[in-house]
Amino acid sequence: MAIYHFSCGNISRGEGQSATAAAAYRSGESLYSERYGKTNYYEREVKPDAFILKPENAPDWVLDRERLWNEVEKVEKAKNARLAKHFDIALPIELSHDQQRELVIEFCKENFCDLGMVADVAIHRDDENNPHFHVMTTTRPFNDDGTWASKSKKEYILDKDGNFTYTKSGHKRSRKIEPVDWNSKERLMSWRKSWADKANEFLSKNGHEIRISEKSNEERGIDRKPTIHEGYKARKMGEKSERVQYNKNVKEYNDNLIKISEYKKEIKQVKEIEKITRNFSPKEKKQLAILSKELKTFVNFDFVQKKEKQLAHWERSELFKSQFGLENKENLSKINNQKELVSKAESLLKKEADRFVNSHYKDAIPNDVKLSNYQKQYITDLSVKRNKILDQNELKEAIFDSENKEFYSSINKITRDSFTSYSNFKKTLERNEKMLEKLVKEYDVDFKNPKTIEKLDAEDLNKLKTATIRVNNTKNALKFIEGYYESKIEELYPEHAKELNEKMPIHEKEIVVASHEYYGRVLQKNELMRLKDNPPVKYSDEDKSYAILKLKGYGLNHENKNKLGKSECIEELKGKFPEIFGAYAKPGMEQLFFSELSSVSKEYKEIVDKYLAVTRSEYSGSTIKDDLTNEDYYVMSNNRKTANIGGLLAGGFSTINKTLNELDYAERDKINEMNRLQAKAARRNRRNSGLER
Repeated sequence: MAIYHFSCGNISRGEGQSATAAAAYRSGESLYSERYGKTNYYEREVKPDAFILKPENAPDWVLDRERLWNEVEKVEKAKNARLAKHFDIALPIELSHDQQRELVIEFCKENFCDLGMVADVAIHRDDENNPHFHVMTTTRPFNDDGTWASKSKKEYILDKDGNFTYTKSGHKRSRKIEPVDWNSKERLMSWRKSWADKANEFLSKNGHEIRISEKSNEERGIDRKPTIHEGYKARKMGEKSERVQYNKNVKEYNDNLIKISEYKKEIKQVKEIEKITRNFSPKEKKQLAILSKELKTFVNFDFVQKKEKQLAHWERSELFKSQFGLENKENLSKINNQKELVSKAESLLKKEADRFVNSHYKDAIPNDVKLSNYQKQYITDLSVKRNKILDQNELKEAIFDSENKEFYSSINKITRDSFTSYSNFKKTLERNEKMLEKLVKEYDVDFKNPKTIEKLDAEDLNKLKTATIRVNNTKNALKFIEGYYESKIEELYPEHAKELNEKMPIHEKEIVVASHEYYGRVLQKNELMRLKDNPPVKYSDEDKSYAILKLKGYGLNHENKNKLGKSECIEELKGKFPEIFGAYAKPGMEQLFFSELSSVSKEYKEIVDKYLAVTRSEYSGSTIKDDLTNEDYYVMSNNRKTANIGGLLAGGFSTINKTLNELDYAERDKINEMNRLQAKAARRNRRNSGLER
């Protein structure tokens, strides 16, 4: 598990230390010390990953480790000279070696080299459970010409009239001024925080939820005691080491705290169960208890949703095996039994949700809003989790969120994959059609002639079937999205629906539907026609000025390769405009917002265009230089989070069934024929193996 360990100190001649010896120990290299006339070498079982990073104004010779630290020993003449700063930092064990190295390089460049320090880095992996790195940095900056600069300069202390002041012995009073703040407490605290931020950035982008913090357990309100750094030698000593023994005792103490915490969670869970069942009748409670026992878990809304997905996946797997006579009849029986139990549980939850919503939210829900069973269960479950009746704003948000989740769940059943944008589906369809075309050509198949299919062996037949199903699933998704937008436009613009649906491409239909949510009203036809160049005004000048400032900041941070700065800009935009940039913002909202910003002035438009070009180049890997005057301005963003597409309203659910029913019959016949042939092959295999008489 990733831990936070960050120690910093100095390598000082006054303490009898040598820069060349310290560098040799950390790097695992043999280094000759000119000052002491001896070679330093410390053998290591695992060779460190050692390298040197330098600021732009430092000369190239600093990349030679032996010369670098010998030059430091020469320039630092005082008998108590501070030769180098050294850092010992633990690496997140969750990251791969390459990811750890990239993390170290970024951190050192941003925190040391950018300040003018040379960083001699050594990553140690003697113990795979304790990856860490050492950094030795120079304490003296370089001049622009590559020569050593002064560590400090003398500043005379003057009186109020600008005259010198003197000590009792007659010497001019002075003080030492350091040109850099590398030795300040503030800089150390900045480095500590920067390491936590950079490590967490890498953990996040590589899919790990764990985070580290530079703050102490006490600062974070955590009772657990911190362990101490053991070091390689202490680990090799094992139980004999006081450090290892101390950490062992601390871990036992912390384990007991965790057990107490888990016990408290169990008590809390029991209380939640009592709350959630308060609307069940005695008979229903008994039925639910029986179902919970048979399903071996407590039954609630989240469980039913998850269980349905698990059973669908399990069933698909077993049905696939059955095509080749490999099915497990016992598993299929279990699946059917579990499906029946889940269906009963869902029925009970629906009844409870109906009663709960009618009892507590009947007057709060607008007359024109008709909640689905899914939404009622979602609102009931949310109320129970929060242990309160939702206020008007919370209820509105819950209705919105449940629309998102229900739609996403429904469309996912069609595609069997995460929902992506319409343009991604088109690309997927092209790719799948090419694959199918390739297989048809390779196997010399004619779907009108069953004999050309029957000649295939089981493996090739399955490949062909899978490719055909993928093509049809993708067509299904495309038809569904098109059908939804067209039905929504018919609802919003009955007088112009036919004209709009015939003339507008899908990405513009998305914008039209999104405009209703964006402005909170149905736009007039002339307003629709000028949505891009002169859209109606929604946001105040102050709001738009704030947004432009953050978008401009994002672009500048991109140029300076400041990932943290970019992230901060986005988070601030999400906080100010969650309906535009938030996780559940509806499709098309960003484009409408950018359109409104761009219509303010040429300067605003240039900033918006630059932001869009940057974000798209980050996603696609190549910069888009268009001025975004074509349809690309409106096209659905490919890098939009999957949750965003769930913003489509639940009113289009009937389109799902309609789309499925309209599936091309010729395509369906292909799949049916392959199913028949696979079933025939499976029966033949069972007869040959003696499993069927």
